[in-house]
Amino acid sequence: MKSLNFLLIPNVLNFYDLNQLEEIKQNLEKYGHQATIFKRKIDNDVITLTNSEIVSFIKENKCDCVFRVNGGRPLEINKDTRFISWFQDFYYNSDKELEKFNKNDIVYFYTSPKSFGVKTKIPCYSSTFYPGVAKIKDDESIFSISKKENINKYQNIDFSLLGAILVQNITDFNNSHYRNYDINEDHLVAYSDFLDFKFKLDKKEKIPTVNQYKEFICELQNIVELNYEPLSGELDVKKLAEKVKNLMISRFEFTNNELFNGWKRYFSTEYPRVLDRIAMARLISTFSNNFVVVSDGWERVEEFIDYHMKKINKTKDLYRLLKKSKINLFSNTHGLGMHSKVFETMINGGFVAIPFSKKNSDQAGIKEGFIEGEDFGEFDPNKFDEFINNWLFNTKKRILIGENARQKTLSNHTWEVRVKQLLDDLKI
Repeated sequence: MKSLNFLLIPNVLNFYDLNQLEEIKQNLEKYGHQATIFKRKIDNDVITLTNSEIVSFIKENKCDCVFRVNGGRPLEINKDTRFISWFQDFYYNSDKELEKFNKNDIVYFYTSPKSFGVKTKIPCYSSTFYPGVAKIKDDESIFSISKKENINKYQNIDFSLLGAILVQNITDFNNSHYRNYDINEDHLVAYSDFLDFKFKLDKKEKIPTVNQYKEFICELQNIVELNYEPLSGELDVKKLAEKVKNLMISRFEFTNNELFNGWKRYFSTEYPRVLDRIAMARLISTFSNNFVVVSDGWERVEEFIDYHMKKINKTKDLYRLLKKSKINLFSNTHGLGMHSKVFETMINGGFVAIPFSKKNSDQAGIKEGFIEGEDFGEFDPNKFDEFINNWLFNTKKRILIGENARQKTLSNHTWEVRVKQLLDDLKI
């Protein structure tokens, strides 16, 4: 087998992206290949490489293959260099990234192209590529811990919910609703930029006031809230982006600007995630005051300040939390259950709970690899009390289900398995 030199390009320079590429790198090396992770900090940790920079790096390092997260193939790359794109997210305008691949390239999606709303015909091999998880020592799993100590004392948290409340630079969200802010509060980070734009009003242009700015943002929120049901897993990014764009066009003379593009992206993709996580946290809080919400942004949501835990950037600390939690809740706006957070919980033998969604049975849904009631729990948000009665106090059954899921994860969802899939798809 020929040894190849891989260039791995993350989407952003954060713990999550770099950790998964480090796992891919280590497993490529186990198969006898070389790999380099491209690390360069740009504004807000985003990797904003120019095509010429990618081309130069490939030439200097004699890279045979490029593996890039959330980015397409630059036209300038030599056709002999194989390019693998892994779309973990697919935004309203991501289709344009799919037109420049060669026939020997690969395009991977985190979920099915249908779920992401992909319309473009892809000129090369395409498939799903799920994240993996690193193995842990058997004696560190919940099942093993339960044999050594009182598991009811060890698991001292009822529920955990991981996931950031992402806030775009246009504003902060209090209780996830901009409309709840005091009109006199000084927090409009980007309002000075917004002043450059003018509303269409009775065929006369008027510079927007603070009130008009706030009303406009509220309308954008309303569009999302009317067209996406939290915890349903049925987000249509392009539909939302189109509605957001139409509102902008109706209000402004010119909308071809990065500020407006940022709004389209935020309200079609990120704000639905905010709604999901807020809805889940409120659901938990109705039945328990012994829970944690973990990651950035929760400190801005007043009702959950007392339950907030900062983002965890050490795997050992994250795994400790997952094992300390009786029920680890997960939701995804696309109904994607084959997710890193799910696998990380399962590799520790943790009990995963997911809201019911029709997408759970689709490709990339959790039922593609796991069985409800045997490997994880599924609940109806309108009957969450029944779910709690069945699982929160049924310690023995929860531990067994967590162990079932751990064994399946070890067999089918490690990074070693994923890298083997990658090499098989490359036919090397």
